[in-house]
Amino acid sequence: MTESLPINPHCLLKCFEFYYLLCITSLPDWNLINQQCIYECENEVVADFNEYCSDDNNENEDQCHSCKYQCQENCIDCLDELKIETCKFGFYLIDNKCLSICGDLIVASDEKCDDQNKEPFDGCFKCLYSCPLNCQGCIDGQCINCENGYFLENNKCQEQCGNGIKTQNEECDDGNLFIEDGCSEICQIEIFWKCINDQKERSWCFQIINPTVELQFLNTTFNKQFILITSSQQVRLTDNHHNLTQNLKTQIINVSRSDYIITFDVEAEPTFEEPNEIQYLFTIEYIKQLEVELIFHIQFNITLVNNYGLEILKKEYSIKLTNPIVLSKAQKDLSKNTGLF
Repeated sequence: MTESLPINPHCLLKCFEFYYLLCITSLPDWNLINQQCIYECENEVVADFNEYCSDDNNENEDQCHSCKYQCQENCIDCLDELKIETCKFGFYLIDNKCLSICGDLIVASDEKCDDQNKEPFDGCFKCLYSCPLNCQGCIDGQCINCENGYFLENNKCQEQCGNGIKTQNEECDDGNLFIEDGCSEICQIEIFWKCINDQKERSWCFQIINPTVELQFLNTTFNKQFILITSSQQVRLTDNHHNLTQNLKTQIINVSRSDYIITFDVEAEPTFEEPNEIQYLFTIEYIKQLEVELIFHIQFNITLVNNYGLEILKKEYSIKLTNPIVLSKAQKDLSKNTGLF
């Protein structure tokens, strides 16, 4: 507010030009109105009475208004612009500033809410409204509806196992609560199973088993026998310094190696870099007629795993063979002479 003084004696002291004890012109920064000298507050000059500041404007909330100090924001009592005495309710005097403290359960004027915790999706986070997790729409921190696959309960979007929609904390959801089908009753992938999701987020599960090796006897042609060795799944080597061929050991059990010759053709072979099926065609050529029981034996001296890291557990395989007819040289000559060959 402005200060006014009577003409005698104060206005005389602020008068620049007189006429018979009447002030005609006032000094600078003073206005002469009805023989009263009224000081101009907004002139950046602090007068010597009842004026504490001057900032050359009439703006409010800039720490000086009508030449009086204003308290800082959220302050209700201050000695000057530098010294705060009392803050508004919900604010605390910290470093000569009135600041709110989020988490004190008091909703101050610069806060929307205060639930005294740091949980990010419970409707209030850092003293501002926030939508609960997996909520599609909310008003003032209260969820109105949840995303697909969730149901609303106590202002939280809860997962619903068994509805055929895989949600964030579910490993799978195959649309049922059965066990031993790959996805358990709590929507977790069961051991030795793998689950994938289609575009509708429904899980489809299939069983993962260890790969195996199969030996198959094909046929016998005179003194030769043919055996096919295959794997049930694609596998790869775990050692990049070797190959599979170098780590296969084959034999006819209890038969001298001088009595037979084993060769093979590689039709498919895994490596360390590239998984593949095992497919070997073995040929056993007998040198002489054998009357003992013939058992073909193969041993893998290297580790082989499938795409899920499951290992071929069995390292040795055997298959019983029939005894082929091996003609001696004399028998072959006789056969030729009789036209059998």
